[in-house]
Amino acid sequence: MLNNLFIIYANNSLRDNPENIYKIFGEIYPYFNPDTLDQKETLNLFGSYLIDFTQTNDPKKAEKLRKEYYGNISDLEIDIAYESVYNYRDGYCPKKCIEYYGPYLAETAQKWEYGGDKRLKCIECRQLFFRDLLFQLANGENFRGLKYPNVIDEKQYKAWQRYHKKFRGKTKVKIGDRTTGGFGFKSYIDQAFDCVGQKIHLSDNGQLEKTTFIEWKNLFGVFSSYPLNTRFNDFITSLVGFSLTDFLLNNEREKLKICLKCKNFFIASKNDLRIKYCPECSPKSKKTLKERAEYQREYRKKKKQKTLAEEKEKEIKRLMKGPAGCTREEAIEIIEADS
Repeated sequence: MLNNLFIIYANNSLRDNPENIYKIFGEIYPYFNPDTLDQKETLNLFGSYLIDFTQTNDPKKAEKLRKEYYGNISDLEIDIAYESVYNYRDGYCPKKCIEYYGPYLAETAQKWEYGGDKRLKCIECRQLFFRDLLFQLANGENFRGLKYPNVIDEKQYKAWQRYHKKFRGKTKVKIGDRTTGGFGFKSYIDQAFDCVGQKIHLSDNGQLEKTTFIEWKNLFGVFSSYPLNTRFNDFITSLVGFSLTDFLLNNEREKLKICLKCKNFFIASKNDLRIKYCPECSPKSKKTLKERAEYQREYRKKKKQKTLAEEKEKEIKRLMKGPAGCTREEAIEIIEADS
């Protein structure tokens, strides 16, 4: 269930194109609880408001738009869409967004100013954080060593100094370092089953079957366990966490790779260091069956020629070191005469 969601979520930037939210929703639709009606239609409408709020690039303008939308669908759903984009306003989030120093996020390794069209929206910030986390996993970082995008500032540095002076001696932390310990990864683990439910039912042939489905209540339910201002982002974090942890529990993590060409994440069919391209970018995927067959023939031919050349070189060296003490030219003549 949700096998590809964490890959789809990581590869479809909401900052580049807010409409990518529908690609993410597309992975969710098949797993809605069948007992709840019209979930797909409601989620699509919710997505349209999410896109509209994102494209205004201004929380005050989006606030006016929110009031205009009241009555189209549930006011609660409109509020959730608005908060998922502009929850940073009114000092809730620091005036400078999180700094991302990971190599995969080199292009976004800058401070996004508070306000203006360059400000990271909350849904974008969450997604970038997950991509950074996935990059670390794909590069072999252990779970406890995963870096959390919390950069040590002067205030935090002094707090670390006081703590280490009292308990551990001199601290090795420097201003500008990122804290570690897998805190961010743990949030995906902790929330992995918040929005996933299971039930047992009788199939048409009378057999007991287990169905796994997405719980709708934590997104638009009245008694959701998530606060309204982070509800949608927590909902996505939960489903992505379920998808990622399910992959890590049932596969070799080395199968998670980053394409050298498009820089997207993909899951390789096997743990092989030679696999460097996703299926879309792989040179082999762009060839017809006839071209691939020709490639294999040429490959085998070159491999055979290389093997024969290596065997010939061994024989030349054997003859040169033998009792006769042949020169290289003489050894080659002997081999060619025998062949």
